[in-house]
Amino acid sequence: MGCYEIDHAVNDLVCIFLEEGYTEKTIVEHRRNIQRVVNLHHERGTPFYDSKIVEDYIAGLKVNYESGIISRSRKNALVKAALYVHEIATTGTVTAGARVVPDKLSPHYRIILEKAKESTEWGEALKRNVIYAAHTYFRFLTDSNIQNISDISEDVIRCYIMQKASYIGPNSVNTVRRNLKHLHRWLNKKRYIYSNFSDVLSFTMPSICKVSKPVPHDEIAQMFRVIDRDTAIGKRDYAMFIIAVVTGMRSIVSADDKMKENAEEKM
Repeated sequence: MGCYEIDHAVNDLVCIFLEEGYTEKTIVEHRRNIQRVVNLHHERGTPFYDSKIVEDYIAGLKVNYESGIISRSRKNALVKAALYVHEIATTGTVTAGARVVPDKLSPHYRIILEKAKESTEWGEALKRNVIYAAHTYFRFLTDSNIQNISDISEDVIRCYIMQKASYIGPNSVNTVRRNLKHLHRWLNKKRYIYSNFSDVLSFTMPSICKVSKPVPHDEIAQMFRVIDRDTAIGKRDYAMFIIAVVTGMRSIVSADDKMKENAEEKM
């Protein structure tokens, strides 16, 4: 397959799991374990799948199991996730562990989902997120005995979001909301529904940010020692480090990027 972008792994695999009939609880667990492999690639500084990273990861899991750090079941679950990533990256699909479970989507929702997949409304990355959101949302509607998408209401949407919020964090709820907003806007544009339900999907939830551990003093001292303060660049770097150490300031998403994200939501 050539260079496979590792950030695609989670959504690509989740879509396959949905097609194979996995329960949402199982998918959430797989998603969490697959994300560990994705994060490991980011830590190594590569945006593309690297089989050596996965090989080392699996070897480390086996060492942790033999050392009694993790249980056999935990080791097996993490190894399986890593192998899923390897297979999707190298073959474009996953065959191991496939389940013969009928798809819960009715023909009505299946047709709408296929139309959404053909849409040019979104970029490739956003489309993957919207399609995943649509699949899980349509399964909820089917389970709720809502046979036609035109019968949805604000109460139905709230009920779905509350159900999702019962087992995912605030950051993930915000992601669900954004994807549903794109989906309902498209559904309304294609006249599947009478409203885009923008009002009910415009809520915000507080984001949870992890607080990083402070850098040890001896490491800070080492950083300062390597800066050549006799040069202009060195003086600049020294000033930047001083600001970072004393105030805790760091690079963040710029206001322009944030405004661009908000504008995209409102489009």
